[in-house]
This record gives sequence, C-alpha cells and structure tokens, in this order.
Amino acid sequence: MTARRTDGSILPFGQHAHSMSAAGFAVLPARGKRPMVAGFNNWHRAPSSQIIDKWVAANGDADIAYVPGLSGARGRTRGLVVVDADSKEAAAEIISIVGDTPGRVMTRRGMHLLFAAPISELVDCLGPTGGSLKRFGFEVDIKYGASIVIAPPSRHQLDPDFHYRWLDCDEAVLGELPVFNPARLRALLTNDRGTSVVDGNSPARSNFRMGSRGLKLNDELVRVIHFFEDVDEALDYAHTFNSQFEELGLAPLDDKEVVARTMQVWADRDHLERRIGLRATATTDAEEIRSIVAKYPNGADVLTLVQLLRAEHGARAARGEGFYLSISSMVERRSLGGWSARRYRQARNAAIDAGLIMIREEGSPGRLALYALVNRKLHPARRPGRRTS
Repeated sequence: MTARRTDGSILPFGQHAHSMSAAGFAVLPARGKRPMVAGFNNWHRAPSSQIIDKWVAANGDADIAYVPGLSGARGRTRGLVVVDADSKEAAAEIISIVGDTPGRVMTRRGMHLLFAAPISELVDCLGPTGGSLKRFGFEVDIKYGASIVIAPPSRHQLDPDFHYRWLDCDEAVLGELPVFNPARLRALLTNDRGTSVVDGNSPARSNFRMGSRGLKLNDELVRVIHFFEDVDEALDYAHTFNSQFEELGLAPLDDKEVVARTMQVWADRDHLERRIGLRATATTDAEEIRSIVAKYPNGADVLTLVQLLRAEHGARAARGEGFYLSISSMVERRSLGGWSARRYRQARNAAIDAGLIMIREEGSPGRLALYALVNRKLHPARRPGRRTS
C-alpha cells in the first residue's frame, strides 16, 4: 500500500522502501543523512520485509538510506561502490578515470555513480567504508561497506524542497551495474592527481568552486584580503596567483578580470570575516558585548552562538546568501559542547530579537527556516563611566 500524508504528499520511506529492498538495496530509515536505526554497521544481511514493514509503520515519512556493502542485485555478489561527486564537473572528471555506469542519482550539487563492488580489493586503498579523494584534487567521496548512502526520493537535509532522483534509470539498475575496477582507483591514488582529464585540464580544477578559475581567484582573495595594507599589494598577489594556473595546465585569466575581481573584493573587505587558513575568525566589539549581556539574561549564550554563526557563515553573508540552522544537528554534533536544544533555541530567539540574525524564509513542516546574518554596526570605543556628548 502506498504511504502518503493526509495532505497527499509522498512519504519517501513509506512509499519506496519495499520496492528498493526488492531490487536489492539494504534500506533503512533516515532523517537527512542521519540513520534512525542503530547497529547497521554490524549487520550481516539486508533487513527483511517484515522489519521494513515495522519501520514503514513507525516512520513512513522518513528518508531512505542504504548500506552499500549489503546491497546488490539478486543473483549477483553483494556489495556496491558509490562514487559521490560534489558537482557535475567533478562527476565528469572521475568518470573519465574510473569509467561510466548506468546507475546514476542526481544529488543537490552533483551525482552518485553506482558500481558493483569488489570490496575486499578496495579496503586496503581507502579503509573499510571508503573515504575522500579531495586530497588528490577531486571533489569526490568513495563509499562502500558499512557506510551510508542516501537514496531517491529522499529530501536533502539542508533543502527539503530538493529530492534525490534517479537519472535515466531506477532501482532496478542494480542488475546492470558494471564492476568497479579497483586498479583504476589504486593508480589514481598512487599517481596523486592522475592523468589530465576533461578537455585537457588538470583534475585539480575539480577543487574550484563550480569549476571556475575566476571563482577560485575570488575565493582566495576573500581568504587573504585582510593581510594586505593597500590595494596594490592585493593586485600583486592576485596576478601572482593567476599565473600559477599554468602549473595546473590551465590558461590564466585575462588581466582585466583579475583587476576587476581584486577591486571588488578590496571594496568589500570591511564586510568580510577574517579567515586564517580554513578557520574563520569572527569579530565583535565592547559595545555589542555590553549591550547584549545587559539586555538578555542569556547574553553570553547569545554572543557565543552569533560568533559561531559569523565564523561559519561569514563568507556566505558576504555573498548575500543565507544559511540553514538545524538545532537538532548542532546538538548531535556538539557544536557548542553540551548545549541542549532548548539552550540553542533560547539563544537563537534572543539573537533574532537583538537584530543580530534574521529569518529570511520561514520554515514549515519538513523544511528548515533560512537565516541570514545582519550587518553589524561597529561603535567607537569609549571608557566605562565616561559621558559622551
């Protein structure tokens, strides 16, 4: 029986878990990327139809995850390799190296590529459940064994309006998957960045945001702009950075674009959070601290949460983007130690009241609210107790 909400909307797990299980997937319910079932990494076989019935009855509105090491078409050796590419460009690059497959799932930014798996030959490459290829210049993760992969038509944990979906196939594609060639992966890891792929460019380009040299330069300037004393130093650095594209097998940007991007980042530097390496440093001032602590009983919590959000999302704010704030995820990750969900909510609500963050889009059932950082007004320093005119 098809599971639906009373309003007619589709329930991913309730409606699709049994058909995916019949195709050969070892399914389990999940919320976002978090499994709702414990102990799956110790399973020796896929869950039975009776167990899935119980999960459907209890959590029909859940998303669908599966364990690749226990999945596979009937009559074939169990085990899948899932190549998780963070962008379409990264997918094209990795396909040119490890080969193509009819098993494709569209994700929010890229795609999953499914292969039948000789898992025992992969463990000595990346470990028992796979790993990331980012250190080798590819925005790609390899998943197998007792890892977790999200399946269609699950919702994206940060964007519930987006559903994972099959690309020119469905769950029955398990019977058509080619066997993943571990020798290609081993050669890639041995040769660091591998051979040139995709229109003759280096695989290092897959590290660039949207595959763009211009955005790569822009991101680098945002990272270091506060270290320069004047715009001439920034321009000199930008031209030097641009010339290094040649070492990656890429043509440098036009000088006009280098100048234009540098001037724009320089003009925006007062609105950008400082970044040292990959760590962001958020700033505040004495007047803000005094006013928040004086107005709110939990003022210290408010400032702590807001500073964390500034550090993590300052770059998004500089680009005019918002961010999702999942309190349950922050509690689970212990983002601020042992804070409870109630403590997070109270700090968030006070931060909104204080005008430090704002709700850009209201949330709804199954959809997180979208927040934005409010541009902070800096106040001149003054000595406590001294009157100002």
